[in-house]
Amino acid sequence: MKIITIANQKGGVGKSALSLHIAFYLHELGKKVVFIDLDPQGNSSSVLGKTDFQAVASASSLFQDNFSLDMPLPHAVLLKGDASLVNNLDIKLFVQNMNQLIKSIDDETICIVDTAPTASALQIAPLIVSDSVVSPIELESFSIAGIASILNTLNNIKEQYNPRLNFLGIVPNRVKGVSHRQLTLLEQLRTSYSQYLLDPEFKINERQAIPEALDQGIPVWRLGKTSARDVGKEMKAVVSKIYQSI
Repeated sequence: MKIITIANQKGGVGKSALSLHIAFYLHELGKKVVFIDLDPQGNSSSVLGKTDFQAVASASSLFQDNFSLDMPLPHAVLLKGDASLVNNLDIKLFVQNMNQLIKSIDDETICIVDTAPTASALQIAPLIVSDSVVSPIELESFSIAGIASILNTLNNIKEQYNPRLNFLGIVPNRVKGVSHRQLTLLEQLRTSYSQYLLDPEFKINERQAIPEALDQGIPVWRLGKTSARDVGKEMKAVVSKIYQSI
């Protein structure tokens, strides 16, 4: 099983939207998908509850010593985000349980981990077992300044715990295309951090079509509205690149 984590130490950057669209894309390709929602608010779980993803356990059970999935798993699996994710999180147990899960699931299955927006166990733990990580970013000056913090965290994880961790890159997300300030920041990002971008040409514009599609439990490229056409192409290009890179 390959594991990709979507992580950023700031909220409101669209981690869940990107995580869900990766899951939708892989599911459309016929891939076996395991989605782990490590956000206590469980927003991604609510969306996947409207799809054929089947909840088989709570995500908090991965931090417990009695974790077990001794059952045939469906093609699309969800470990639901729940309020218990804020209590007594044991990173060692999470790593142990994830390694058990990895051994029991075939290599073609892809696991997506949606993380909480804090540099806590909910973000550190999945990075220790992940193969890849992607960081969506908001185009604000303080967010760009925080890139160094993201990179530092990833480098520490790689050096201390997980040498195979592959940083696929940063994705400018929720971009306001009519904002001169944001477009200026985008060019600064492409100039100063081009080597850390998933692709220098990629961005995902902020469009109401994205939350509207997720509210229906579908990817934005399936919304069937003119307003979704361009952002659907942007989102699909990003998730396709991520899939090709893992």
